[in-house]
Amino acid sequence: MAPNWIHVLFDIITHGKYIDNYSEYHRWKDQPSEWLGKEHRIERHDDCNRVIKKLKDKGIKLNVGNSYDLLKSFSLLKNFNLEELEAIGVVHEVLDNVWSRLSEDQKRGWEETFRDMVLNPTDYFRNGLLDPEDLELEAFKEVKHYLNARVS
Repeated sequence: MAPNWIHVLFDIITHGKYIDNYSEYHRWKDQPSEWLGKEHRIERHDDCNRVIKKLKDKGIKLNVGNSYDLLKSFSLLKNFNLEELEAIGVVHEVLDNVWSRLSEDQKRGWEETFRDMVLNPTDYFRNGLLDPEDLELEAFKEVKHYLNARVS
């Protein structure tokens, strides 16, 4: 599973906002990991391939080749008329599925990319991944505070 702060970041990128219910939803989906470990996605999770196919049927193509491609793909979900909970489910399923396939070195590299996005967001405005308003969201400030505390 991707760390919680990455789920929060992706929810902000995907929706341009963050609602406390999102974290409750992520917790509920991942609760089976307490007794099933990495195999937890057999409960409360849609098959990732089915989720991606459903998106393709709506004209949405997710590119999960690298961390930047994944960020860009999720940022484009704002342009589609997805129900909020459906979009959050997509983010959760795809992010966790991709994350579980990464090596430990790749995970560290992806975390570094996402950390840079939070701590140095200006470049990401130009690329359309973040809006300046995202920085004012309380959840974004909390992620930034969390990451700053980890660095010091």
